[in-house]
Amino acid sequence: MSISQLESRLRNALYLPGEVVKERYEIVDLLGRGTSGTVYKARDLIAGTTIALKLISATVRNREAAAKRLHQEIRIAYSVKSDYVTNLYSCFTDKNHVGLVLEYVQGTSLYELNEEMQMLSLQEIFNIGRQVSLGLRAIHEAGIVHRDLKLENILLDERGIAKITDFGVSILESTVFEGHDLEDVELLYQESSRRRATEEGKIVGTVHYLSPEYLRTQRCDARADIYALGIVLYELVTMKYPFDYRNLKDLMRRKMKESPVPPQELREECPQWLNDLILKAMDRDPEKRYQSAEELYEEFATAMYRYPIEKSIESIRVSAGIQISSLSAETTERWSIPRQALLAGSALLACYLFIVNFGFFEMLYHQLFPKELLTRMLAMIG
Repeated sequence: MSISQLESRLRNALYLPGEVVKERYEIVDLLGRGTSGTVYKARDLIAGTTIALKLISATVRNREAAAKRLHQEIRIAYSVKSDYVTNLYSCFTDKNHVGLVLEYVQGTSLYELNEEMQMLSLQEIFNIGRQVSLGLRAIHEAGIVHRDLKLENILLDERGIAKITDFGVSILESTVFEGHDLEDVELLYQESSRRRATEEGKIVGTVHYLSPEYLRTQRCDARADIYALGIVLYELVTMKYPFDYRNLKDLMRRKMKESPVPPQELREECPQWLNDLILKAMDRDPEKRYQSAEELYEEFATAMYRYPIEKSIESIRVSAGIQISSLSAETTERWSIPRQALLAGSALLACYLFIVNFGFFEMLYHQLFPKELLTRMLAMIG
């Protein structure tokens, strides 16, 4: 990062390194800023740990019912425990902000990898899809719909573990922004849209992951997260957004009326089962999608026995700044021959070799035990 970029980033920050928030969280660095808030790397002065601090501008405190609902739902979010979801540690409010204290993940987001045109191997995509499915299962079991699953909100840590982040923020947005109609969507997300604009000026932001039923009715359930994961997987496989469009209204029309080009047509090595999985997850009709994250996980888990992941894989990309030397034991599911079958096969092989080489074993027996020696041994016993 250049000095000018750093200076610009610091000018846009609400807090500078060294400043302390709520007399507890010391700002270390600015991690990012978007429409849903500003994220800092910070140090918890009481616990002595590094955390991610997200500050969202909101006047929830002035809306008693909304504030009450917010804290109830945040308490539910505390209960979500999964290796594939960043922990939400705490929540606080002040005059101008709602603050979320989150687990800090050392790594990179899938969005950053995609921006750098770092194409992941299919094995890596299989594993990410399986892990994110497990993370969504934990979130949904707590009664939460993420609502904002996208490349930016999936982090890949130094071990190659995918972690869903910002699910607490999605709860917050459902409370703070409650009452906005669909016409406000473009305004709410224009900053992130500009950040993800292409050279042709096409906007790419959170709205691009919204499900067709949400665009029609502004209502959704857990299947909307499955739709968003389908788009994420499509982008990872093809390095391309599923729909070409002229503007936001054109995009919304295409999402509600058209199906994307099958990913297999854009990446020939994509196996048929993954192609079908992505298209099913992205089906315009929620009744035709996977009905739960558990179903999606089982699909990945079954398929991974056919496409085993190596225990050691190369670094995703040096430029991404992370080294994935190996996957955890839980994520390195490989083909394995059942133990009973292995033992039975070994026994059959031993019998076969004995029969085929019977003459050799007979000769060896007589060499080791001459007839005269056996006669003397029998006489001694008698």
